[in-house]
Parts: sequence; structure tokens; C-alpha cells
Amino acid sequence: DPFPEGWALESWQGWDCDDTNPDVHPLAGDEPGDGADTDCTGSDACAPVTYDWQYFGGATAAADMEAFCTAYGEAGGELTIGDLGDATLDGLACLCRVDGTLTVSGSPGLLSVAGLDGLRDVGGLSVWDNNDIASLEGLVSLSAITGRLSVGDNPQLFDLRGLEALTRLG
Repeated sequence: DPFPEGWALESWQGWDCDDTNPDVHPLAGDEPGDGADTDCTGSDACAPVTYDWQYFGGATAAADMEAFCTAYGEAGGELTIGDLGDATLDGLACLCRVDGTLTVSGSPGLLSVAGLDGLRDVGGLSVWDNNDIASLEGLVSLSAITGRLSVGDNPQLFDLRGLEALTRLG
């Protein structure tokens, strides 16, 4: 019997995301950052975090984001990204949660927020003063903003496509 004590086959119908593996089910633990969704939530669990604030900007931004992503999968505090020049946010592909506000501002060469595709929830979101940003489509997985959403002074941004998965605001 591959099911946990007290569960019947009928209880799992429609919930179990891998019928071929008895270790994958809604009550299974999920090892953060291993790339496997063993608890059937739709994505891998976020890795733990131990900092309050992080800034990425300037010439070392891309390398700094890559190193951050290696260490963390979620941000326990504020995360500010600015002055990126022509860098992208690809180094933050592992990020799935920011407890505080995620701010992307003052990056005139940034064209989109692509690279934040794994981000599921944030405490707040501020996309401000990015002259060339034309798309929020990198936020396709973002389903919850528990605080404030602020988008402005992005002259090339004409719509909020990319926020279609958003089901909770405030």
C-alpha cells in the first residue's frame, strides 16, 4: 500500500501528481531547491533564507545575483535591484519568494523582468523608473502580493501582461 496511514485510494484521486512514485504525494516532504515537486504543490519548495536586505546593482550585479541564487531560493527581507546597466535578471531564476518588497528600479537598460519566472509570492512589488522595461512577462508565476503593488515611470511599459497568475493583492 503506497498511501500514508489512514488514506484510501479515493482520497488521492485528483491530488497525487505522480502515480508511478509512492514517495510523491500531497503529504510528502519536499526538499527545498532540489528541483523536484514531491508534495504536489506544482513547484519545488523554497530554500531557507537568513538575511534582511539585499541589493544588486552596478558592474558586479550579474555575478552577485548568481551567487545569491546559489545560496537562497527565497528572500526573508527586502530585495532591491537597481542600476543594472544592460544586465538581465536571469541570475535570479531560483527565486520563488520575497517576504518583503521586491524593488526593481533605476535600471535604464533593463528590458524586462524575465528571469523572475519562478517567483510565486512577494510582500510588495515596486517596478519604478526603468526607462527601457517593456514587459512584466517574467512574473508569470507570481500569484500573491501581500502588500503594495507599485508600477510607474517606466515609459516603455504599456500593459501589465505577466501578472495574469496574480490571485491575491493586499
